[in-house]
Amino acid sequence: MIRWKVRISGVPSAVAVLAGLAAPASADYESALSALRSGGDVAAACKEMTALADRGDAAAMYGLSDLYQTGTCGTKDTALARKWHRAAAEHGDAYAQMTLGSNYRIGNEGLAADYVLAYKWYALAAAAAKPRSKAAPGDPFAQLLTLTGSASFGDTAADLQAAAQRDRMAKKMTPAQIKKAKEMVREWKPKTR
Repeated sequence: MIRWKVRISGVPSAVAVLAGLAAPASADYESALSALRSGGDVAAACKEMTALADRGDAAAMYGLSDLYQTGTCGTKDTALARKWHRAAAEHGDAYAQMTLGSNYRIGNEGLAADYVLAYKWYALAAAAAKPRSKAAPGDPFAQLLTLTGSASFGDTAADLQAAAQRDRMAKKMTPAQIKKAKEMVREWKPKTR
């Protein structure tokens, strides 16, 4: 998957990604983050994140995507990482939508290049209403977020980046392709489960 941040290898990278997610009001989620931060029971943390994702939590889905991409939840599993990444995008996670748009733009992660789908996902990311929160001030992992360059959707710069990518795609598309992509955006509804 294309990631819009510099990677730091291993668990700290996964923790940085998860710490940047909009945290659900869940003790399970906090417990999973705590286990990852402290180097505690990573298997239990992955299990908790999976349970949250199975219940429809888009942030947990995207977190699992990175955890499987890096191998933090056991063996590196790119197919499972792709599954959770797509699920996060389909459930409305703006960051997942942005990276999915990039994957369609260039034909990455087993996807054929498709400007219509790239436009769709960029447009949805640009229009995302839910901001992605950053680590709380004083959080020791806030520095990792700075190092990874994690953007927050809801921040003007990130929204503008998604909109700029959408507009770049439009310059490469025919009027019929743009019309189709806009129809897809209008008809799109986030999955809830």
